[in-house]
Amino acid sequence: MIDKSARLRIMVRPMPRRRLRREWFRARVAAGLLSLAMLCWGASDLLAKPIRVRATDDLAFGQITSSIIQSGAVIIAAATGAKTTTGGATDLGGTHSRSIFDVNGDKNTAFSISLPSSVTLTGSGADTVIVDGFTSDPAGSGVLGPNGSATLNVGATLNLNANHPAGSYSGSYDVIVNYQ
Repeated sequence: MIDKSARLRIMVRPMPRRRLRREWFRARVAAGLLSLAMLCWGASDLLAKPIRVRATDDLAFGQITSSIIQSGAVIIAAATGAKTTTGGATDLGGTHSRSIFDVNGDKNTAFSISLPSSVTLTGSGADTVIVDGFTSDPAGSGVLGPNGSATLNVGATLNLNANHPAGSYSGSYDVIVNYQ
């Protein structure tokens, strides 16, 4: 069995001339065996596939309103996609959803997940709203399955000020996934 994690080491040392030819021959044989091993494994077995992330569903908070005198928040749970409101936020319905991402790469390989601490959504004019409290399911890290894929769900908290201006707010955020 050939160890795929083996590293090539090169040592430089003075050598008698008669051994030089023999060592050169050994190096050529070793290079040939390495080439043969690469042919047997295939190039894809020597290098990891790039890990890829594709969004299949966007994070949406639906229609909400804020109290005139009290701030509030809307929370979308990463694990279930459930929507809850707190404080002066009132749910008026509309479509809400957690973000869903397909993650693909090398089968049975662990990966780490990095989410932003907060993002600012912009509305009409200079109106903004802060989204923070990003969570993921799986939380912090996951494992690609036997077919090299996994599903990553992301939820977050939308923070409303008291008497927040009405409007449609949008923005984007980065999800970073790396092999562990």
